[in-house]
Amino acid sequence: MTAFSDISRYTVAKYLYSTVSVCFIIIAATNYFGQIMFFYQASGAFLISFVSLIYIHKTKKFKGPIILTIFLSFFEHIIGFITESPDNHQTDLFWIINISIFVFYTLGQKYAIFYLTINMMSLFSIKAMLQMDVIQYIPKVETDTFTILTYYLNMLFSLFVFIYLIKIILREISLSESQLLSKNEKLKSKDEEKTLMLKEIHHRVKNNLQVVTSLLRLQLYKIEDQTAAEPFQESIDRIASMALIHEKMYQGDKVKAINIKDYIKDLAENLIRNYANDKPIILDVDSTVKTIELNHIVPLSLILNELISNSLKHAFQDKHNGHISINISTNEVINLQLCYKDSGDWKVPKDNTSFGLELIDTFTEQLNGEYKFKSEEGADYSFNFNDILSKN
Repeated sequence: MTAFSDISRYTVAKYLYSTVSVCFIIIAATNYFGQIMFFYQASGAFLISFVSLIYIHKTKKFKGPIILTIFLSFFEHIIGFITESPDNHQTDLFWIINISIFVFYTLGQKYAIFYLTINMMSLFSIKAMLQMDVIQYIPKVETDTFTILTYYLNMLFSLFVFIYLIKIILREISLSESQLLSKNEKLKSKDEEKTLMLKEIHHRVKNNLQVVTSLLRLQLYKIEDQTAAEPFQESIDRIASMALIHEKMYQGDKVKAINIKDYIKDLAENLIRNYANDKPIILDVDSTVKTIELNHIVPLSLILNELISNSLKHAFQDKHNGHISINISTNEVINLQLCYKDSGDWKVPKDNTSFGLELIDTFTEQLNGEYKFKSEEGADYSFNFNDILSKN
């Protein structure tokens, strides 16, 4: 047993069986020289409690003995119900209440309701059968000192067990709550430490990627041929898009997912500053998806990087301004949809095997997706991804 609740139930069962064993050995001893029927009943209750206590102590298991107690005590109470003694009926009812509370805490509501129901049904059934002369009462024993003493001892012990049972249950509940709160605090502390560690990792990755981009820029400044320099700038943009992801992870509340709308806006604005050449570009970003996990956002960001940079480099050359629209949504059939449009003048490229297009194809395939492209009025990409699990 490792759960606090199981340890608490075990403790309550052990304490209760110890207490009940003492109570019934006293009642049995009191009736040894008095009413032999009460002696047998008390001895039977003692044996049930004592054997259960030994079993629980040896095995650290409590459910079996409690279930056995339910059935054996039921037959004990049947004997009490058919005994012609109202006093005996009262004490039986008190013990039924005690056992019901005990079963409710240790085994659960279903067992407690079952035990209480079969006892109440048996009581009413026996009363009905007695009135119809189907069965007969066990003759009432003569009232003597032992009988009176047994009655008061039984009532006193049943009341004591009731109070003691409530006390230890409340104590165990309080102790379990304290232990649970302590465990939660430790888990919370560990979670905060892990979050800080992950944030620090994202921060260092971002810094390392920025160092890489700085090194590439140093090489870029030494290249005078624009055609040769272009691949360096494209690589810088791709690395910058990944560095931006880790920066968002570091700054955000979550360390495994980022706000997709904010990220796309920042990514697009960075690319616009690099390529627009002061040409006004209207950017519209809309998303019904709030966050996306890191392992999905990286390939998606590289796809967007290629789309946006292609638009800025090729679509708006003969225009005074431009418009880029990005929409992300989801539905019950497809995990995530990406619609990308620009207002540029597009021509179908002669070379369909460019590195940028290969990247788009590769990352789309990686996300188990597909896309359609139209260039009637600007570029119009429509992506459907099946392996992106959005975190809304």
